[in-house]
Amino acid sequence: MNNDAQKQEFRLELTVLLEHKHDAWFARSFEIDYFAEGATLEEAEANFISGLGYTIARNFQIHGNADRVFQRQAPGDLWLKRFESRTNPAGRREVPVYQTKQGKSVVASLDFRTAA
Repeated sequence: MNNDAQKQEFRLELTVLLEHKHDAWFARSFEIDYFAEGATLEEAEANFISGLGYTIARNFQIHGNADRVFQRQAPGDLWLKRFESRTNPAGRREVPVYQTKQGKSVVASLDFRTAA
């Protein structure tokens, strides 16, 4: 088996809501119960990406997988905003968030949306 065939990529599709509240920006995922914050919108996005990578890496280190990260969805209030179309597109980014020692990688496709 060649080296490319051994490498695997896991693609993670997440929608991330960016909201400004109480002088801070919050980035919350619909599909998993995870959020980050920042002083600016850009900082909240960057903190979300780096924190997600750290969370996945720690889960692989402790449990050998990231299953626990994906077991819980965001709270219902966040889903209501999505279903009621109270969000606006704010950009899409594809970022590598984790690479195992065996060459397996987790790539996140993040659909950022701002609260309307």
